[in-house]
Amino acid sequence: MYLCDMKYVISKHKLDKLIFDVIDSYLKNRANTDFSSYIVYYSSGNDEEVLVEYDYDDGRLYIEKDFLMLISNMFGLTEKEGQIKIHDWFIFTEGITAKYLDT
Repeated sequence: MYLCDMKYVISKHKLDKLIFDVIDSYLKNRANTDFSSYIVYYSSGNDEEVLVEYDYDDGRLYIEKDFLMLISNMFGLTEKEGQIKIHDWFIFTEGITAKYLDT
């Protein structure tokens, strides 16, 4: 049996695109904007489990802990780096910069 340890060099831009694509696969088309003061992204098939929520009133972007850890662990990011990547995705998707991040 032969095991090969392959290493790839991925540019920051391509890594960010890959991270955004993965976040899209979990959140795209799952936003509920029917609320006047919130944008809510639900888990697939579950309108009770909130993965990401933005509050217009206080500018808070809430990221559910398990979703944050999923993205962070998938890409070898720290928890803080994962928050920043999800926030970057939110800025790109919604055009809104949160005042602060919460998990």
